[in-house]
Amino acid sequence: MSQIKVNSIIPVAGVPTGGGGGIIQIKEHYKSDVASTTSTSYTDMTGMSASITPSSASNKILVTVVLSQLTSTDTVTVSLTTGDNTVINQGDTVSGKVMSTAGIYVGSASYGRGRYGSPQTVFSKLHSPNTTSAVTYKLRWFVHSGTGYINRTVYDGDRFAFRNASTITLMEVSA
Repeated sequence: MSQIKVNSIIPVAGVPTGGGGGIIQIKEHYKSDVASTTSTSYTDMTGMSASITPSSASNKILVTVVLSQLTSTDTVTVSLTTGDNTVINQGDTVSGKVMSTAGIYVGSASYGRGRYGSPQTVFSKLHSPNTTSAVTYKLRWFVHSGTGYINRTVYDGDRFAFRNASTITLMEVSA
């Protein structure tokens, strides 16, 4: 006679409301090539988007972003948005400040301008899309001047120049 012993079994649709939640599905986009921008107004970050179709309108989506080597010759500003450019994660409105999800300022040339650094920017947001239709999450960015990059250093000329990868991961969490 056979026996199966488990601590719990979680249904495909996740645990019931009030049951502690559970991950229903995961989608990830992995970007290993370089992207750059010289745009001084928000534009889509090439290759940094992912879509997911929630199984229930009451479920939430946990969005986690890892930007490897977010670098610039000056300043880069990044925002996490949905496919229709609705910003879902940014700081408060303050006079004279740029609202953003993330950003990097490298200072003047005397500070090295991030020439060899390999900074990593990581952030997440638990979003309630309230739909069972596909939802796209993407990054938008701009520079104040100069050029912004992901997945490479500003100075790309010798053995101190790194190449990394970035990801955007979506997890549907049952309500």
